Amino acid sequence: MKKLTTSVLLVVVSSSLALINAQNRSNDTIPKEQTIGEVVITGALGIKRKADAVTTSQQVVSNQELTQAANPNAVSALTGKVAGLQITQTNTSVTGTNSIVIRGGRSFTGSNEALIVIDNVISSATVFQQLPPETIESVNVIKGAAGAALYGSQGVNGAIIVTTKRGGTNKRLTATFNSVVDFDRVAFLPDRQKQYGQGWYGDKISVENGAWGPAFSDSNWAGSSLPYGLSSVDIDGDGYITYNQDTSDYTADDAGAIHSRFAPYGKNNIKDFFQTGTTYQNSLTVNAGNSDGYILMSLGNVDREFVVQDDTMKRITGMLKGGVKVGKWRFDGTINYIRQKTSTTNSDLYSNLLQFSADIPITLFKDYADRGYGWNKYYANPYFTMKHERYNGYANKISS
Repeated sequence: MKKLTTSVLLVVVSSSLALINAQNRSNDTIPKEQTIGEVVITGALGIKRKADAVTTSQQVVSNQELTQAANPNAVSALTGKVAGLQITQTNTSVTGTNSIVIRGGRSFTGSNEALIVIDNVISSATVFQQLPPETIESVNVIKGAAGAALYGSQGVNGAIIVTTKRGGTNKRLTATFNSVVDFDRVAFLPDRQKQYGQGWYGDKISVENGAWGPAFSDSNWAGSSLPYGLSSVDIDGDGYITYNQDTSDYTADDAGAIHSRFAPYGKNNIKDFFQTGTTYQNSLTVNAGNSDGYILMSLGNVDREFVVQDDTMKRITGMLKGGVKVGKWRFDGTINYIRQKTSTTNSDLYSNLLQFSADIPITLFKDYADRGYGWNKYYANPYFTMKHERYNGYANKISS
């Protein structure tokens, strides 16, 4: 009977390093004084409210604040910048998804997610996080009942109003290029006992997934070179690879299994399984215009390799935005294009890894990635899983 342990989500953290942040402006004159006019918040249905009419607190995050740490994910870039705003990573895969909640949960059964509005159109957190941060002019976080006042029942959990950039304040052409590299690594894993090794009920069983075998201090086992997992070779030539699934008694084929010293393997044998992930992002934004008319074009790409080997995501984004004022009328239009390709492995990989005992030499199985046998009889070598169990996705999205 397969023994199971409880699994928890993998948690990763990332650090960013901005490589290039260059601007080429034809006019470097910076005005010494600016006058900010009346601020009006417009809802998705055209309902307008003055900023001072909003009776609950709100906070505006500018583009400078959003991009100061060079985070390639616009949603993650809001973390720590707005009081009461909780951003939780709900999916730690190569694409990643986030939950955005303002001032805690309000419902036990319904959604607590904040409403996402991008350029006056109701959208989603998934689309929001795919926007290049440098194309965002500002993010207005509206808390409490003010969201419902603007957007009805959809805004009862608050609203995140995203405004993308328009053209410049003069007819000069402005070009901005950004290049960012981001590194991911496993931050921590559940604490596991390191007093007992592979097996059950005090016995070392080389094909079990339990972690309650002999104690590492047991003189009958400590320091001995022992088999782990199934043999890859039919040593006795009988046409079968035999193993003992109930006791520590050897079989003739055990000589073909991976052998390791009976002791904790490294500082953390599960953490050693994961690699350092990388994210490369490049973007180019060109805009021109003034208050009477403008045009903006943005092109970007994101190339991410996850902490799980061969899990990758490649994304290309494009945005064309323009507007013109004719008399008392203003016409604005936006076209967004997103193409994304992903490759991920079996989602059971992490929960299977958690069932490793501290003495399993996980990284030694890397040399056997083309063979499905693993360190126990219940599931495959994790390196085999990563290499051969892959799920590829491809998506094109156009919105306006």
